[in-house]
Amino acid sequence: MEKNIWRTDWIRPFESPWSILEKFCFSNVIKRRGQLLKHLGNEKVKKIKGQINAQKHINLLTMQGFDGVSLINSIGENLILQNNENLNKIINNLQRISSNPIDWFNKDLNWCEKCMKDGYHSILHQFKLLKHCPFHMRELKQTCTNCNSIIPYQISDTALSDAYTCKCGFQLADLQNRWVNWSKRVEIACEYTKRWLDTNYNYENQSVIFLPEHAIVQKNPIKTIVELLEDAESHITYGGNGKSLSSHLKSPLTISQFSIDNQKCFHDYYIDHDFTITTYKRENMSFFKYMYRQSVNVFKSIESHLLNGELSKHKSCIKRLRELRKEERGEYPEICPFAYAYVFWKHSIIADKYFFSDDLIVDVSKTIHGFELLSGFFQPDLFEFIKLLIGKNNHKKKMQMGLFKWIIMKFVAVNYLHNFYSWKKLASEGAAKKMVPNYNELVRNRHLDIPMMIFKLPYPSSNSFKDSKNTSFIVKDHKDTMSTIDLICPFNSNKKRIIKPTEISHHPMTLAMNKNLSSHKSITESYVKNLDIFRMS
Repeated sequence: MEKNIWRTDWIRPFESPWSILEKFCFSNVIKRRGQLLKHLGNEKVKKIKGQINAQKHINLLTMQGFDGVSLINSIGENLILQNNENLNKIINNLQRISSNPIDWFNKDLNWCEKCMKDGYHSILHQFKLLKHCPFHMRELKQTCTNCNSIIPYQISDTALSDAYTCKCGFQLADLQNRWVNWSKRVEIACEYTKRWLDTNYNYENQSVIFLPEHAIVQKNPIKTIVELLEDAESHITYGGNGKSLSSHLKSPLTISQFSIDNQKCFHDYYIDHDFTITTYKRENMSFFKYMYRQSVNVFKSIESHLLNGELSKHKSCIKRLRELRKEERGEYPEICPFAYAYVFWKHSIIADKYFFSDDLIVDVSKTIHGFELLSGFFQPDLFEFIKLLIGKNNHKKKMQMGLFKWIIMKFVAVNYLHNFYSWKKLASEGAAKKMVPNYNELVRNRHLDIPMMIFKLPYPSSNSFKDSKNTSFIVKDHKDTMSTIDLICPFNSNKKRIIKPTEISHHPMTLAMNKNLSSHKSITESYVKNLDIFRMS
């Protein structure tokens, strides 16, 4: 490999190291990529005897295992520096969420067929916030067209045979014209991608904070995020003392007084440097209890809004379902999808009761044993968000408790509403089948259609978030999407909704006490089992 066939103008803007090295393999007829790695690798890689495990020793995303001088000598560019510059430009607005490229770039190859035809693959294609090619506005592919195999984003002799060729023999690039189009100019056509790359949204010492998992599931993440960040009218600003400054788009919230160490003015206290959600110090328990009460208040406010709004005509339907009411003879009646959505939404949030329990109420005075909010199956996201908010990315700076509470309550309020709408989407089919998904399935699918939430926080230059009033909350309004969910109540008039005297409760306790109803036990057990979120399968 002393004399290489290579031209530096074959490297195009934002071209990925994967693409450049595949070109190098093709132009120099390199069949085994291990040979290439020994030539371009660092001293540690070059000393490896026998076949090199590329997955173990080489990382194309970070360029770990490569040697800058060897790259310059062979390709005319230090791909390590070039790749780092591209990555930093792409995730510049995300550095305060995570500066680790692994969090933002796909580990498997994503590509545009039109780009790949000319032997070009961009690192932008690997960016998790892009689901389309920013050059051709086409949907990206993740599997081979011929064999449907996933191709890892790495130097691989197992997933690929010849250059740009899947192990099944399918050529990803048009190699008949060899390198004729390798110098072809590429330009970004996606306006949102351009704005993302050209704009620093962390301006004026503000940090953009959001959960990566929420962003990635958006239909068009980059468009959604850029539009929200640039739509100043949709931003809800923190006004201090735990309250919003703007009056529009407020989440339902009840603010209660709080005292700590016999002093009021709770919102002026700070979360200490060493605070974590797993810190069960005695002095933290009053704050934990306060946060739990606030989450309950938010939930009750939303519940009240729903019961007095779109569920107001279906309260008897809810009662019929909750109390397991049916005629003495026959099967259980049809379930009203509105009742289905409400009952199982509440059941999944409370998470420790039967849906037919008489005491399916939210207890604000519940005994807690640490940091605990009313969060149901979105608790993993809540804890991840809190760690992001007060963790290493903010360098353990102090944060006002009032600001912390305001942010967290916005987060849980959106999740409560989203979860209700998720149950609405399941309601028509679920009510008809008299079946609910189990808890594990709910956890796996919790991000489906989640509205995008972004917080802009003052990035502390000293040891605390002093300028907390620069904090704002942005959420994608999904009312239009949810208004398309049409539910039809089987009891389609006020008269039909009234519970008849002959519709008696078949609550397990009632069945146990009334021998005349013992024959209904098996029917009820089957009915309840299918509607048990916490069943094993």
